Amino acid sequence: MKPSVGDVSEVIDALVPRDLAEDWDNVGLQVGESGETVSCLGISLDASPASLAEADRLGVDMLVVHHPLIFRPRTNITASDRVGQLLLDMIRRGISLYCAHTNLDYSDLGPSAALGRRLNLRDVVPVVPSADLVKIAAFVPEDSLEVLRRALGDAGAGNIGAYSHCTFSAPGEGTFRPSESTSPYIGKRGEVNRVSEYRVETVAPRNRLGAVLSALLRAHPYEEPAYDVYPLENARDVGAGRIGDLPEATSAEDLADHLRRLSGCRGLRLLGDPGERIDRVAVASGSGSGIWRSVLGMGGDVLLTGDLDYHSAEDIMAAGLVAIDMGHAGSEAPFLGDFSSAIRDELCSRGYDCRVVELTPTLDPWVCL
Repeated sequence: MKPSVGDVSEVIDALVPRDLAEDWDNVGLQVGESGETVSCLGISLDASPASLAEADRLGVDMLVVHHPLIFRPRTNITASDRVGQLLLDMIRRGISLYCAHTNLDYSDLGPSAALGRRLNLRDVVPVVPSADLVKIAAFVPEDSLEVLRRALGDAGAGNIGAYSHCTFSAPGEGTFRPSESTSPYIGKRGEVNRVSEYRVETVAPRNRLGAVLSALLRAHPYEEPAYDVYPLENARDVGAGRIGDLPEATSAEDLADHLRRLSGCRGLRLLGDPGERIDRVAVASGSGSGIWRSVLGMGGDVLLTGDLDYHSAEDIMAAGLVAIDMGHAGSEAPFLGDFSSAIRDELCSRGYDCRVVELTPTLDPWVCL
């Protein structure tokens, strides 16, 4: 059975839940119709003219990328700019587009975690753990129970590992007395009413709380729904960057040479003493220089990242931390294999027949002279 675009979207959401994404990000389906059939799925770092041409040659129906093509609101889609031209080309060729960005970055399938695995890092943890979790408990009549459960899950609540829409419910009795100015869904004004209700519990990351509560209020039949929000102490093993220990200490220069062979990067930049002893390695793929202070606080010897600017480099070097700039794309490309395999396995476990192909990684656009 061939999956639909919607089926593939559900698979990716289960592997890298969208609730992990930052509020400013744009993840999920960006081009296409949920009901369209997918025979071949392409995995790429970017939607670019080269990746689109390769996808077309390979018969790709749906493209999954890391970097959002549509990031800021657009007033038009025309061939007068790069993004507009790509969008038009995808629509003409019938290729759907799905993006997994910061939600992928923060997961164990993301670029930082993938590069950490290539280096055989041990005792790996996130450098900056993801948002705190909260528990939400709401009280709802039985005839609206399933509607509320679905609304909470669709808004980003109830994600536990690879499972979504996780809730718990138990029956009970609620009491209330509506004033004369109300229009109660059930019960009589001016009287204390006793009604059978269900307590529904779920979890959500704190950065999704506003969206989840808005969904709760829209789906709930009462004028004044009762709900509670509790902070949780549950540890999350997701977040920005990864830090861990090398199996054997090495020098900064030897580590850079090893990274060059692993990633195929054309131009690495080393900040600090090439002979510096390296035991503990932090990885922040993409533009990750903003977390260097956290790396220093966790005992890191080196930060592997991309897009390292001049002034950040000055600060990092003054603090005594070594850094290796692999370029934005070079530091992210190693995730393609792990992510493709995970999607392939999950599609197969659900009984779908769909070819999954990795497109040629986009490397640093700069030419090293």
